[in-house]
Amino acid sequence: MSWSHFHFKCRFLTQKLEQGYSPKQAIKELDAFDVSALFSKDKLIGAPARLFQEILLINDSEKLLKCLHNYNAVDMDEISFNESTIVKQQQKINYMVALAVVYFTVGSIFKVFVLPSFNKIYQLFDNELDSKFLAFDAIYATSILVLTILFILIFILIRNTKNLDEQLVSRKSLKGSKLLSKKLNSNLTRLNELLLAPIDIALGKNSSTILLSISQFNSQNIELSHEFKGLLVTMKKSIEPDFNRLINRYFNFLQISLFLAIGYLITVMYMPIFSLGAII
Repeated sequence: MSWSHFHFKCRFLTQKLEQGYSPKQAIKELDAFDVSALFSKDKLIGAPARLFQEILLINDSEKLLKCLHNYNAVDMDEISFNESTIVKQQQKINYMVALAVVYFTVGSIFKVFVLPSFNKIYQLFDNELDSKFLAFDAIYATSILVLTILFILIFILIRNTKNLDEQLVSRKSLKGSKLLSKKLNSNLTRLNELLLAPIDIALGKNSSTILLSISQFNSQNIELSHEFKGLLVTMKKSIEPDFNRLINRYFNFLQISLFLAIGYLITVMYMPIFSLGAII
């Protein structure tokens, strides 16, 4: 994520505007300035690019400068969800995938090769396998279906979380909201509105509750740039635990389901061996 590049561009534009440049002249100077040796990529990508393009929609020099001051006061890396959520959960999902692969592999081998052999052996002694053993096919198929659905839900949630920063600076509604609680979805929407508030104020928008609250700062002679960072960090910190709990809830449900499936597989695998002693 190129937030450092984003902040550089904001500071560059701020300096040019303070020197008396018009927005168009400042943007032209910025475009002509070669930063390829300073940053890994020449252009902004993802969330920083989207937010910067939103800022450039402001044509009034004074309003643009005021908006830039607000974003200059914030370290956007502190607002980013990527490092604090996805990285922590990556090892968990890798571990779960590895266990699931082992379960599917062993279960399939048992179903195709071992189960028919045990069935033939019991038929030689005119005996039937235990009902739990005979129900393996149905239970195994059901477990594959349930685990697959859980993995798909988690992967969707993880994928949306990876793109959460970009969604938070987007004008579109947050994706994957059906997987989120109403409280979490509402708080993310509020964070989205707060993050875009300096731009919306500069463009004369006041449609949300957040904007109406912030618009009162002027009447109280309070500079938004002095409060903007604190508001964003506080709101992000209040959301992060709920988000982590939601992801952990999905992981715990997957983990319990997977361990139960593995436990059943181990039980069924050894059940005929112990039963053979009573028959022979």
